Amino acid sequence: MPGPLLSEPTKRDAMTAATKSEQMVAHPSGNKLEPGIVVMDRPDGSWAPLRFAPFRYQANPHPLENPRMSQSQIDGFVRASVKDPGIIECAIHWETICFSISYLSRNGDDEDDIDFTHFMPCDARREFGSPNGDIRDGCEGLVNKIESVWSEMARRFLNAVMMGHCRILARCDRPQALHFTEVAPDVFALFQITDWKSGSAESAAGDRLYAIHVAPPLSSVRTLIKIDVNEALTMLGKGQDRRAGAQRGKSWRFSPSSAL
Repeated sequence: MPGPLLSEPTKRDAMTAATKSEQMVAHPSGNKLEPGIVVMDRPDGSWAPLRFAPFRYQANPHPLENPRMSQSQIDGFVRASVKDPGIIECAIHWETICFSISYLSRNGDDEDDIDFTHFMPCDARREFGSPNGDIRDGCEGLVNKIESVWSEMARRFLNAVMMGHCRILARCDRPQALHFTEVAPDVFALFQITDWKSGSAESAAGDRLYAIHVAPPLSSVRTLIKIDVNEALTMLGKGQDRRAGAQRGKSWRFSPSSAL
């Protein structure tokens, strides 16, 4: 299985597509992929499609409070930012991971009847579009607010990628690629997302990513070594003796020539 076919301009700009782990993955023929390319056959339960990524991973614009935004903070941002006289509220429907707009029903006899519409924010123009392809009358302001909020969510997600809050995995170069490859943050920054729903992106050099997914960062592995208590105390005593001896052996002397 050949390695990802990144073009020379992309390789030159990014220096390398290697991740921090710098793993080597062998090919049955005996060839190896480039250092640092992490290859997986299929997504696991911790992965999320690209269209859900801005709902899960957002860098906090106020990082001193918390570097990553919580679900309640993301939902609060949406509720506060999408307000329109024609709706009751816009919020995130977490079961389906999409926007949910509530509004007074126009079909029921009861004036208190409430209807809901669920949609992906990247599809706002289609959701509120007319048969001729334009936005329905009276919905222009609402659509503009939704698109503005989605743009900010996407920007915060890309910042989260650069900060290491999540990992990017995709099929490189062709949609039928057999393996998913982890894409380093500096390389992913060279790509422009072209389709949030299918998870596609393209670089200025013509490289393409397909079926993009996001996954949590790999947790650091700590190796615990069991040491006998008496042995630990002996080692500690020897270290203190060495430090004390080093301090006694030091001689401090000031001379005018050394101060020049």
